[in-house]
Amino acid sequence: MEHLALKILLKKQGDEYVPSEYIDKYLKSLELERKLSLNTIKSYFNDLKDLDIYFTGNVINNIFDDMRKYISTLQDKNSRTVSHYITVINSFYNFLVNEDIIKDNPCNNLVSPKLSKKLPNYLTEDEINRLLDIRLVTP
Repeated sequence: MEHLALKILLKKQGDEYVPSEYIDKYLKSLELERKLSLNTIKSYFNDLKDLDIYFTGNVINNIFDDMRKYISTLQDKNSRTVSHYITVINSFYNFLVNEDIIKDNPCNNLVSPKLSKKLPNYLTEDEINRLLDIRLVTP
């Protein structure tokens, strides 16, 4: 039962992937309990679909090691994207643990990459002066 979630994430109907019973419950909980937007829920679904596609046809030896191998295939993506994948997958497996569908979350030991911090945008001295030169008209 430990690898149940990996085998039934999605069902394929024709060329379309549709959520399994477990993903469907998970996505509904995101909508109803966490009040996430439809676009965010679609993003979560797509991340889980990518996970399912990766594991389809692969032999699962050690779920914890195999999950790390999956994450390593994402290294060509930027660190924010990889971190998002880990967050989504971890959240899904926590849901399965909380629902007593699986015993352990195979993502507990996954470490998100360090995210680079963006420097703030600022106005140049010339831009500030141009803003100060604007005449304001009050009614």
